[in-house]
Amino acid sequence: MREELEKQNYDVELGTLNYDIELSPNRVIIDINRDMNLRKGESIISHEKFKIIVSSRFYDLAIVAQEIINQEARLCNFEQQGFALFYPEFTITKFRTGDSDVIYTIKHKTTEEEFKFIVRGCVIPPAF
Repeated sequence: MREELEKQNYDVELGTLNYDIELSPNRVIIDINRDMNLRKGESIISHEKFKIIVSSRFYDLAIVAQEIINQEARLCNFEQQGFALFYPEFTITKFRTGDSDVIYTIKHKTTEEEFKFIVRGCVIPPAF
């Protein structure tokens, strides 16, 4: 944005960047708090808050990731086939590394958005 404004002959002054990201069903909301002063000749324009809303299924991907992590923590395994029957809109792949860590990729079939994360190898308690 700064580069585009400078191409239009604005002098751009930016303050400290603070932001919040909120995941909601079907969208991601980004609230940006940053002082921005634009100067062009004698004219000065000031802004301090921006809100960006992006259509996204990332919220759903995060919920699926949370369920995978919960099952891995409780059972040392995630049951892919059972999950796929109830949530057919997702494709879940897992790759087991040589260190017993598992890399999961969750993909939303319609939007093709995907999220990758790793789960560290499960430690089975000595009582088992």
